[in-house]
Amino acid sequence: MLGGYILLTSEAAVVLTIVLFPLCFSIISYLLSSKKPKSLSSYLIFCLAALVPLLLVLGVLIGAWRTPPLIELPSDKTFPLRFSFYADTLGLYFALVISLLSFLSSIYSISYMADKPSIPSYQLNFLLFVGGMLGVVLSGNLFTFYVFWELMLVPSYLLIYYWGTPEKSWIASIKYFIFTHIGALFMLIGLSTIYLETGVSSFTELSVVHISKPVLIVTLLFIGIGVKMAIFPLHNWLPDAHAEAPTPISVLLSGVMIKTGAYAILRFLITMFPQEFRDISYYLAILAVITGVYGGLMALAQIDIKRMLAYSSVSQMGYLLLGFAAYNFIGIAGALYLVIHHAVCKGLLFMCAGAIEHETKTRDMSKLGGLAPKMPLTALAFTVAGLSIAGTPPLSG
Repeated sequence: MLGGYILLTSEAAVVLTIVLFPLCFSIISYLLSSKKPKSLSSYLIFCLAALVPLLLVLGVLIGAWRTPPLIELPSDKTFPLRFSFYADTLGLYFALVISLLSFLSSIYSISYMADKPSIPSYQLNFLLFVGGMLGVVLSGNLFTFYVFWELMLVPSYLLIYYWGTPEKSWIASIKYFIFTHIGALFMLIGLSTIYLETGVSSFTELSVVHISKPVLIVTLLFIGIGVKMAIFPLHNWLPDAHAEAPTPISVLLSGVMIKTGAYAILRFLITMFPQEFRDISYYLAILAVITGVYGGLMALAQIDIKRMLAYSSVSQMGYLLLGFAAYNFIGIAGALYLVIHHAVCKGLLFMCAGAIEHETKTRDMSKLGGLAPKMPLTALAFTVAGLSIAGTPPLSG
């Protein structure tokens, strides 16, 4: 502190910019789009707000910081509730996935949402949603994590409700809000118990303190995480929300938002409660297998192309949880690779499904056929993404 101002290192300033840029530019994008709707300048600002975090994260990863910067606002240690941001390798890895999918979705939104109402409000909520996800994975203490965990919920709910399928979006959005908010309450109780037990909020300090009620805390946190990851039987919100949301938001919901649950497993359960996580890993593996098989079977039963992709995401979250439950280097490394693999491939599949719906005005696969000659690029992209997510060599799966 100097004269009441906080002096930031260049690394700390970059971390703050990654999180705050989409949040601040959401307002600028809204104001510009309100005055000049569908203008080139408004679209450029919108896409720029999603591009800058991606470029900064890439710059940080290429620069390979030796000491992750920790930023606390305000810096006064006596202040009980402080915003804290921490950019270690884990957080930056997830930030890379989030910012990549967000930028691609912002470009996709330009054409896909062109005939939709209230574009300025859509762009505002889109960027708030992105900022919320980035804040979660780059948070440095319990308070900051929960604030951004909840910040993800409100704009994503509004995006589903106002810009989703007219006939069904209100049901899907309300179910999404109720499920994820109840999960967030379990998360809040778990995080509050950690703080009341230890008096410590910072992630860097929590990794070395003793917690006397680990089983209760792990249970509470896993329920909150399980809802976010759509682990069976807490998955019920996902098929409706992902199917009825506008496609650019389906890309973010399925591609990256549910991965914040994977981040929370690594940040809290595996890092802070390694012995307790090891003790329950066998039961988590059983739950993961059930989730994977159930999601796959339900996907096979769908005729709605977006619901099929949504249920397949449930199945793939089972694989992700199974990697963590293995609790060894290969399992966790495989789960981390699946994070970016699923994000890219499932994001592309949803974009292809959105293109098909946009052109044919239907998602019913029983009414679709013979589209490859008419939409060759979409057919090629869908085939590559489908083969990749199915694990076909030499593609990434």
